[in-house]
Amino acid sequence: MMSKRRWIITLVLLVGMFCLWNISTSSADEQTHIEPTLLPIEQSPDLLMYPPELLAIQQAGGTWSERFDHNSWINQNQVVAVMVWWLVIMAFGACSWGVLFFAFPKLTDRGYGVAKLIGLILVTWILYSLGTLRFEVWHQLGIIVVMVGLIAVNLAFGWFQRVEMLARGEEPELEPI
Repeated sequence: MMSKRRWIITLVLLVGMFCLWNISTSSADEQTHIEPTLLPIEQSPDLLMYPPELLAIQQAGGTWSERFDHNSWINQNQVVAVMVWWLVIMAFGACSWGVLFFAFPKLTDRGYGVAKLIGLILVTWILYSLGTLRFEVWHQLGIIVVMVGLIAVNLAFGWFQRVEMLARGEEPELEPI
């Protein structure tokens, strides 16, 4: 049975996520709406192109080759690349495990098994929502800022549950047979 405080915090988190989702979808609906037509592409008024202001934003980010150097140490050494990817996936897990530990008290692993996946989905969803609101966050710094923010939230959740979390790391006492 969840305590009253746990229910309130879970409810606040769900309402906050709903409000952010509602803001991001409502702002997308308020954008210029073009009714679908069955015109051939050559006769389409916009030729399926971005409006000039969005095209400038898209082109300002640079090409793939400009953003990621082919000669960098991570692209030249597979062992280093695997270690960096492992650390990145662990960082995604750190973005969500404190909240999952709190949200799933009845699970044996307290949500650790899905923490990396939920962290990846949560970071992506926040970046998508911010992008929908016309914030330019689809670059390395924007992703890092969102991840650090989520890690800070999860550290706060972890701080309030530190006794339970530390108890999980202890060896259970075995009863004699």
